[in-house]
This record gives sequence, structure tokens and C-alpha cells, in this order.
Amino acid sequence: FQGDYRGATSEFNAIPYEAAEYPRAMYFAGVSYVQLEDWQAALDAFQEARNSASERTDEQDSQDVVDLASLAMGRVHYELGESAEARDEYQQVSRFSAHYDQALYELCWTYIKEERFEDALRTLEILLLAVPDSTYRPNAQLLRGDLLMRMQDYHEALTIFDTTVLQFGPLAEQLSVVIRDDADPDEYFDALIDVSSASLDLPDLARRWVEEDETMQRTLNLVRDLEAQGSEIADSREIIEELSAVLDSPSRVDLFPAAGESFGQALELRYRALVAHGQLLELEYSLVSDTMSEGQRSEYLEMRDRRRALLESLSEYPTTYETMRNREHEIEADIGDLEMEVYRLGYEVETQSAQLRALRMQLREQHEAGQMSLQAFEEVSQELELFEEGLGDLEDLRDRLRQELELERLSTGIGTVAGSSQTELVSELSGLIRSETRMLQAQSSGLSGTQAADFTNTQRVNDKLVDTQRRLTDFFSNIDGMVEEQTREVRRQIQVEDAQLDEYERLLRQYGSQGESLAGEVAYRNFILVQERFGELILRADVGIIDVAWREKEDRTDRIEMLLDERTEQIRTLDAEFREVLDAQ
Repeated sequence: FQGDYRGATSEFNAIPYEAAEYPRAMYFAGVSYVQLEDWQAALDAFQEARNSASERTDEQDSQDVVDLASLAMGRVHYELGESAEARDEYQQVSRFSAHYDQALYELCWTYIKEERFEDALRTLEILLLAVPDSTYRPNAQLLRGDLLMRMQDYHEALTIFDTTVLQFGPLAEQLSVVIRDDADPDEYFDALIDVSSASLDLPDLARRWVEEDETMQRTLNLVRDLEAQGSEIADSREIIEELSAVLDSPSRVDLFPAAGESFGQALELRYRALVAHGQLLELEYSLVSDTMSEGQRSEYLEMRDRRRALLESLSEYPTTYETMRNREHEIEADIGDLEMEVYRLGYEVETQSAQLRALRMQLREQHEAGQMSLQAFEEVSQELELFEEGLGDLEDLRDRLRQELELERLSTGIGTVAGSSQTELVSELSGLIRSETRMLQAQSSGLSGTQAADFTNTQRVNDKLVDTQRRLTDFFSNIDGMVEEQTREVRRQIQVEDAQLDEYERLLRQYGSQGESLAGEVAYRNFILVQERFGELILRADVGIIDVAWREKEDRTDRIEMLLDERTEQIRTLDAEFREVLDAQ
């Protein structure tokens, strides 16, 4: 049924109620309806799967279907934005279920979606207490840190991340000592299976993790863990790239709200001063035009027309602080719309992946039950592999788009709205104004009487405007210097974390190579699995520390504001003087 979701639902719905496969078939039908975006039909199918499975208490997997259907209904409601209904479904999952911790974890995200962070924290606490050995426990603990960070409880969030590093760092180091000292995999394996006479000093937590799975499962978990850690490192690299992009962008001034506001107001004042200067030049020209020769007049009018054109081009940009912020919000809204489209693409890909897994499971069950020949099973499996390749390409596209949009969103601000093109226009415009001023001043020597006095008055205004432009230039330079000073520490932290990631990558390559070379020595590979699980927790905690440091920039703006108070007061003074000049005209 590759791509034929209608056909798949027909086949699943054709299975009689009396059949043992009926509850699971209804579940798969619900999955197919989700792919078709027939949400009500999906909910009905999942409800039927749950009801029918609930009536078959004598069947081994009936409760599992009940819990899976509840999870699926919760996800559909969550996708539809019905967080309350989603919570009702997640809470239907039995606390004795193997999926209970997963239900609590997803329940937590319904609260996060509504920014009910305190409820989300309580849900995580229930998960940690009710299922202390859950595989979600490390993630839940780190998510607690993230939620506390969102709630601006930076101290507690940092405590959680630091505690994670302190908790697992020594254990990871202890495991590293073991792997260096233990060169005999057989001795290592014996130590694992005979705890009472273990010759290796393994941490208790590491030993529990080692013993929780079967040998083959542990081997598979190792491979997955190495891949997951590689993804974590890639994610960390992406975060560092995003941080660096923001620090290098024209909008880095927005990292400090007070500086960003002052910068925007200064841009507005600069534009108004340029407009006023243009009006002043028009007045001066009217005074001296009669003293010009035809050649001089032609030369001046060419400069004047160019100045007017530049001012017209400049007026197409946001020229007030309010319009700059409005344009910024418009850009962010456009990026948000694109992110929603990418999210929809990702959801479709994930849904198809879930559908594919469900179909593979069904095919395997049919083959094992003798309902499908080996040849047919292999042919369909090959088709599914081709479909998987296509899904992989779509996932790569989704990830690239997400990263590009995130970089654009983070780089959007006052500096971006102002743009390099606007800076070039201002530079050329300022040069033209200076040239016009010099030419008009040269012609003023031919004036006399009232005209000469009027021109002298305009020159005094001109001097004030020139001084305003100079002081604004100094202000922009000082702003840039202060922002550079404050971001220098962030850059240093990024360099430290980048160096740590290099070490993580080196270790990952080392352990990955060892895992591959010792594929047949299951015990040793399982030991690597435990070590990498520790490493993953430490890595994620380090990423959390980066995030806390990044978000604490808001707290550091207090010091920036102290430095900017004097500059802001100067801007207000300049603005007042400028208004006086305009009023005098």
C-alpha cells in the first residue's frame, strides 16, 4: 500500500471484529487516516482500537494496544491544537504500562505548548518519581533544566546542568580508567555476569545499565547511542553556528535591549537630520542661485537631483524606530510562516515513517505467521527500502530548511532592518551634502544685504547639523565598541565549548572504531554503550550550560544600560536642540 493510504484503510477496516488482529488493525487504520489528515476518522479508529482491545483482556497485547491508541489520540489532539483533549488521552495510559513514562513525557509537552511551565515541571516530577528507572529520566531531568531556564530561574537551571555534569563526569572518568586498565574482554565479561566477585571497579549505576538488556539488545543500543551522540554533537555545532551568526550579524546590538533601542532612535534622528540638511540646502540655493553661472548652476542641480533621489530611496526604508520594529516583526512573522510549513513537512515525513514502521511490523507478523511467502516478503521489503531512502532525503531537506530559517530568525533585528544598502545610501548622501555645502558657501561671497545675513544664519544651522551628524557618528562607534566588548566573553565561551566538542568528536570516533572492531565481543561493546550514555548526558548538560549563559545576557544588560545612560541622555539633548533649530526655522 505504498502511498495508497485509502487502500490501506480499506484493508484494515475489512478485518472482522472477531479476528484477534482487529484491535491492532484499527490502530493501523488510525495511523493511515492520520496520513490522510482525516483527523476525525483517525480518532474514531484509535477509539475503536482502544475499545475493542479493552474487551479482550485475555489477549496478551490488548493492554498494549489500549495504551498505544491512547498515546496516538493524544498526539492527534496535540497536532490539532487541542491541548486539553490531548492531556485527557495521555492520562488514559495506565500507570502500569510500559508506555507510561512516554505518556507523561508527551503530556509535559502539552503544557509547554501552552507555556504552562509549572504544570510541565510537576508532570516531570511525577515521571521521575513514578518511573525512577525510566529511559526518559535523563531527558526529563535535562528538560526540567530547560523549563527552569525558560522561567528565568537561571540559578536552578544551571544547578541542574552542573549537577548532571558533576554526577556523571566522575562516573565517566571512572569508566575511562576501567577501559584503559582492562585489556581482557573475557575478564570484563566475567565481571559483569558475576557481580559478587567482580574484578573490575564498575560504578553501581553503570552496572545496572549494563544488566538491564539482553546481549544483542545491548549491542544494538550501543550503535544507536553512538549515532545519537553524533547527532548531539551535530546539534551542538549547529547551536554554536547560530550563536556565531548572531554575534557576527548587524543585529547583534539587539542582544542588549537598551542598546538596540538607543541605536534605533539614533538611526531615526540621523534620517531626520539628513532631511533637515536637505531642506537647508534648498534654502541656501534659493539665496545664491542668481550669483551662479550657467555651468555652476548645471553642476549644482546635478548634485541636488542626485541628493533628492538618494533621500527618496532612503525614505523607502523604515525611518523611525517604530517602523523599524514593525518591519522586524513583519520579517519574523514571515519566517514563522515558513517555519510552520517546514514543521508540516516534518510532521508528514515523521507520520510516513511511523506508517512505514507499522507496515513493516504487520508484514513481519504475516510472514512469521505463514500468511506471506518469503519471496513476497522480500519484494515488499525492497519497495519499502526505496521509500525509506526518499524519506531520508526529505528529512535532510527539512533539517537544512530549519537551520537556515533559524539563522535568519536569530539574525533579524534593527541592524538587519537598517541594512548595508541603507548605510551605503547614507554615506553617499552625506558626501553629496558636503559637496553642495562647499559649492554654496563659495557662491555666498557674492551676496549682500539681507541675503548675506540670511545665508549667514543658515550657516549657523548648518554647523549645528554637521555637529549633530558628527556626534551621531561617534555614538554609533561607541555603541559598536560596547557591544563588541560585551560579546567578547560570549565568544570566549563559545570557543571553549567548541574545543570541548572537538574532544567529544575525537572520543566518539575512538569509541566508534573500538565498537566496530570488537563487534563480536558483546560485553566490551556493552561497556562502551554505558560509557557513551554517560557522555551523552554530560554533553547535553554542557549544551544546557551554554544556553543558560546565552540567556543570562539579559541580566548583563544592566551594566550596558549604565554605560548607555549618558549616551542616551546626549541623544535626547541633541533631539531637543534639533527641535529648537526646526522651530527657529
